[in-house]
Amino acid sequence: MNYIFERMQHDGSGREPESELLTRTEYRDFLNYVDKNYDEFYGCKVGYSVTKVGENFEVKLTSNEFITLKDILLDIRK
Repeated sequence: MNYIFERMQHDGSGREPESELLTRTEYRDFLNYVDKNYDEFYGCKVGYSVTKVGENFEVKLTSNEFITLKDILLDIRK
């Protein structure tokens, strides 16, 4: 079963969102990161979408000037 959870996919810059395939644990950690940094994350209009791919989750983060998906994942994986 596939599902899509859309927040905000594009920031109007014409750039494509970055994406990464996350395990269930990494995805849970990503959601915890978003919850912990809610004000900064949404205050800067950073959005994401999620698509279930098999047992994993493809997370797409909008391009923005504040943070990249790679930065978030480095912080989560510490």
